[in-house]
Amino acid sequence: MSIEYRFFNKLTVKLLGLLSLALLPLGLISLYQTYQLLKEAQDLNIASLRGQVFEVAADERLSIERALAVTKGLGIAGKFLTEENCEAEMAAFIDDNPDYSFASLADSGGEMRCSSTGAQIAFSRIATPGPDGVRLPIDVRPEPAGIFGDQPSFLVSRPVYSGKRTSGYAALAVPVTLSEDSLRDFSAEQGMRLAILDLEGTLIAATHDITEVEAALPDQSAPKDWIALATDRFDSKAVDGSDNSYLAVPLMRNSAVLIGIWAQPGGLFGSRLPWLTTALFVPMLMWLTGIVVAFFGLQKLVIRHVKRLRLAMRQYAEGALRAGQLNLGNAPEELKDAEDAFNRMALNLDKADAQREQDLRDKEVLLREVHHRVKNNLQLIASIMNMQSRKARSTETRRALAGLQRRVRGLAMLHRSIYTTPEMTTVNAADMIAAMVDDMSGLAPASPKLLRIETRLSATELYPDQAVPLSMLLSEALTNALKYAGRPSDNDPALISIVLEEDADGKTMLRVENTKGAPLLPDEEGDASEITGLGAQLMTAFVSQIDGVSEIENTNRYYRLTVTFMRRDFELPPHGA
Repeated sequence: MSIEYRFFNKLTVKLLGLLSLALLPLGLISLYQTYQLLKEAQDLNIASLRGQVFEVAADERLSIERALAVTKGLGIAGKFLTEENCEAEMAAFIDDNPDYSFASLADSGGEMRCSSTGAQIAFSRIATPGPDGVRLPIDVRPEPAGIFGDQPSFLVSRPVYSGKRTSGYAALAVPVTLSEDSLRDFSAEQGMRLAILDLEGTLIAATHDITEVEAALPDQSAPKDWIALATDRFDSKAVDGSDNSYLAVPLMRNSAVLIGIWAQPGGLFGSRLPWLTTALFVPMLMWLTGIVVAFFGLQKLVIRHVKRLRLAMRQYAEGALRAGQLNLGNAPEELKDAEDAFNRMALNLDKADAQREQDLRDKEVLLREVHHRVKNNLQLIASIMNMQSRKARSTETRRALAGLQRRVRGLAMLHRSIYTTPEMTTVNAADMIAAMVDDMSGLAPASPKLLRIETRLSATELYPDQAVPLSMLLSEALTNALKYAGRPSDNDPALISIVLEEDADGKTMLRVENTKGAPLLPDEEGDASEITGLGAQLMTAFVSQIDGVSEIENTNRYYRLTVTFMRRDFELPPHGA
């Protein structure tokens, strides 16, 4: 009883451990799912902010691209303007197109011809004349507020050509949209700051206070470095030491960089730690509660009933319990179902075992009866042949009937060996050969001074499909040995030796040997001719049936027949055979 108690105490500890392991993943799953949820939410927020940055950059590019198209038309129209009406036309153009704050034309040397404000600006600083035949590139550069109006802007300029010669330049100033109030309000609502800087790091425009934005820019890096990170968010220390996330988008022809800035306080886990703690607390509480419940309730509700079920299984396996004897008492419904299932299983197994035993007994009785009847019928046939042989007048007829009688009696002895064997599936070849030797020794002289028969037989189990042809082969070989056995000298008896051996690989050897000399049997019972008749043909056929190989040694002193074959397992005959 103490062994059972220790066993189920160990089982309880194992179940508690398994329960702990089963509940612990709930906490890990909850923690992981919460982390993933917060991460996805943050990723979606970052994706939204990135989309806004790209949208603002797209608006700026669209304004610049429109200005590029307008400058082309403005340059073509400038070819037809005179010095007197050039300035008035530029001013009228700006009045009609409020999207631009400044328009101007310059000659091929970069000297301004006229502008919409009348101001004279050194146009050569934005366009350097090139040699004839060389088309100068379009130029886009950011300008701070106060140069081309109250707002920061992009100055877009392009050369005007006459054939392949540069005849002048046209320029337009496009106000930066970051200065619009609606974009300022939207940026503040999203917790993001936008700024435009030139490639040297000069702040051109921003949605917030210039000083505040300058302090939030990445420390120890320049806009040229940010362009390499275009479309990729990167985290960096700001000038003021805060941790911020950034997204930099290059504008037209990499003339400037639009950068989005938003704060990431506390790093990746900073804003998630309270949520992670809450997510972990619930499964931990469930885990502790489960251990307490299991400690007090598992023994009473489960373990004692499982113990009785285990004991019943062991008793049933040992035969000490019959079907329907298990009763778990006041067990939970699930274990009552197990009780019913066990009782039904035991009842079905008992019925199946009883039926199987009855079937085996019936088959054994039937099989024994079949072999017994076959043996009796063969013996009856042998007796009829014996009666017929006595009435035969010729010696040849008596010999033929005697040979047939001997073969039939050999088959009868084989069937007797089968039905007297407990298993009735195999035949002990040693017992079969010994019985045949005893039966056929009656044909030989009774005096041991004339004939001695020696046997050395190993117990070899053969299925009937090999035992039958082997018995017939031995009958023929033993008959020939008795017919042709002779005494080597007057002082020595004739010797017949029968050996049956089997090695570990199932290779079986049968050897029948007789000495030569003065014949023992009279002429009417024997024949001094060689074995070339029916007996030799039958032995050849029997050797083939057992898949064997025969070898004959015929000397002046002895005659030896050796047959070797591999012992086969039982094989069912083909369907319909």
